[in-house]
Amino acid sequence: MKKIIYTIITLFLIMIISGSIGGIIFIKDYQVPEIKTQIINDEKYIQTDDLKFVNIDIGYDDVKILPTNKSQIYLKYKGEIKSTSDEFNTSLNIERNSDELNIKKISYNREKKIKVFDFDNMHSSKLTLEIFIPESKILSLNSEDSLVEIQNLDFNKLKIKTHSREILLDNINANILDLDTFSGKIKANNIDVKKIKIDSNSGSFIGNFIDNNSNDEFDLKGYSPDVEINNLNSKNFNVDLSSGDLKIKNSILNKADLESYSGNIESSKLKFNDIKIKTSSGDIQMNIAELGDLNIKTYSGEVELDLLENSSFNLIYDTYSGNIENSFPIVLKSNSKYKVEGFVGNKKDAKDIYIKLDSGNLKIN
Repeated sequence: MKKIIYTIITLFLIMIISGSIGGIIFIKDYQVPEIKTQIINDEKYIQTDDLKFVNIDIGYDDVKILPTNKSQIYLKYKGEIKSTSDEFNTSLNIERNSDELNIKKISYNREKKIKVFDFDNMHSSKLTLEIFIPESKILSLNSEDSLVEIQNLDFNKLKIKTHSREILLDNINANILDLDTFSGKIKANNIDVKKIKIDSNSGSFIGNFIDNNSNDEFDLKGYSPDVEINNLNSKNFNVDLSSGDLKIKNSILNKADLESYSGNIESSKLKFNDIKIKTSSGDIQMNIAELGDLNIKTYSGEVELDLLENSSFNLIYDTYSGNIENSFPIVLKSNSKYKVEGFVGNKKDAKDIYIKLDSGNLKIN
């Protein structure tokens, strides 16, 4: 038995030594391919007659979209490619179908079916596509997977989808804004959009809206993004988050529906007509400049409301094990361990505040 085990171990060691020697010989004989640099500088002009849609598919290259005072769309594709193959190259393929423009990146190595991990044909690139659009042209734009930067333009519909990349918007006016990002960052400054739809997972959204903006619908869903919104004036505001935090500052909301599983919700100088908030374990802290009807339900989160001194409201507070701390003089209708009901101020002008906390505490300042 010992002889058999000894024989097996000996054979195993011989195999390891043989493989190591073969690997050393391979590495010694292998010649590292020369890395060559190619400069890309591709320019194209496109007529905008009847053009309504622009679709961009250039992989993970960066996209910058800027205004121009010319009547044509101007494309500039620039940067460099480092490759070990003379056969590798890349360029833009432009297709115009009626009112639609398709911009696609074509890499020659793909056509020749060169393998991604072929040591003789490795490559890397750092390329940027700049698109200059006439200021008077209203377009629908669709871009995927790129870092997208857009400035000083009007759009009918702006649709962007990225993975682990950034979306940077500045001074944008649009009827529809549709953003989809996975672990990416969205930064929007000086924007005015009628309808906003955002899907964000593990990323972040910072939105700064222009003064006197008018938003008909704001719809944001996400797994765990952090969201910050400033200076928004929205008729319908809907947010559904799993664990991300939501901050709303200096905003006016007509009707809002906010839901978060474990994230925190915070507002500053908020004006609203009707808000419904539902959380499982996240805290809610609201600084309110103009009070409307407020409905809050949470399982174990803490709730703090900072109201104006002259606020008038009807209060119903339901709880299983929480406590209430109220600095306003309240006329009580009922007061028990599990429920407090009463009104503050002018009953005629009072807004309705309903708070249901299973185990959290309520503080009203």
